[in-house]
Amino acid sequence: MKKSSAFLLAAVAATLATQAGAAITSYDLFASNYHWQYGTTPTPAYAFTFYTRIVSSNPADFTNASAVHTTGITPPMAMTDRGSEFSYTSPTYTTAAARNAAFPTGTYAFQVSGGTMGALNAFRQYSSNNQFPLLPPAFTNIAGLRNVDIRNDLDIPLSNFSMPTGVTGHTFIAVFDGDEIVAEGDSTPNAGAFTLPGNLLLPNKQYTISVYYTCRARTEAAGFSGASSDTGWDAITSTSLTTAHVCSSSDFNGDGDAGTDQDIEAFFACIGGNCCPTCWVGGADFNSDGDAATDQDIEAFFRVLGGGNC
Repeated sequence: MKKSSAFLLAAVAATLATQAGAAITSYDLFASNYHWQYGTTPTPAYAFTFYTRIVSSNPADFTNASAVHTTGITPPMAMTDRGSEFSYTSPTYTTAAARNAAFPTGTYAFQVSGGTMGALNAFRQYSSNNQFPLLPPAFTNIAGLRNVDIRNDLDIPLSNFSMPTGVTGHTFIAVFDGDEIVAEGDSTPNAGAFTLPGNLLLPNKQYTISVYYTCRARTEAAGFSGASSDTGWDAITSTSLTTAHVCSSSDFNGDGDAGTDQDIEAFFACIGGNCCPTCWVGGADFNSDGDAATDQDIEAFFRVLGGGNC
């Protein structure tokens, strides 16, 4: 999967973390299956990864972190410092069997060293490869994600989240511009549609939107002097979100009052390079043609200000 997926894995893990009253707050193991959605149903999973992390409340606690299966069947998973946590994402496998063979069930040993805590170990049991959501997540109005008018709120309904027994669930959603998350949210399973606020995305652009159905088995005070630990099984479905070629409105400054002197002042300030925080999301590209602060933008602004079309 692309780099953005590893980044989102970290974001999901951070969202689901809880503080456990210790310097190391949590340490976890997650397996993930990736799907793409072109039509009404997602494709079969096409990519498979394994993910580990150790989260600390103090960056000085340790400078090195790793995990390994206690039988030595897997190579040591050296974790990368991501600021609030150390984490490792496996290579991407093309089958679940290959991922599961590389990262089998059993006991994993976690180790930290190089900081104020000294060298410490903790263990986590990874007991199953079969606790994924019973069906992958799906966007139930795929047509609504095409040609989106960014000036309006967008409701994003999802399929039913059905979990196997013995785990808890959570839903996480994110919109990507390349590798960057530009919008995200999370909820309990089956809490209803997500709403993407208007004037958040850019017009005339393609994004990727991904939804995670995450199943978790948590052990409180599992190790590292009180840290909690999760094992998880995540199903991720992604699709394209495209926005329509639309112009700004005559309420350029977004104050709820259209066609005022303040809108004109805000527009010309934006043309000059000083766009207000609540101004049109496209900034000085009023007509959304990809070329900002042109005569065409000025002409379009005054047409719309006068009640005409862009």
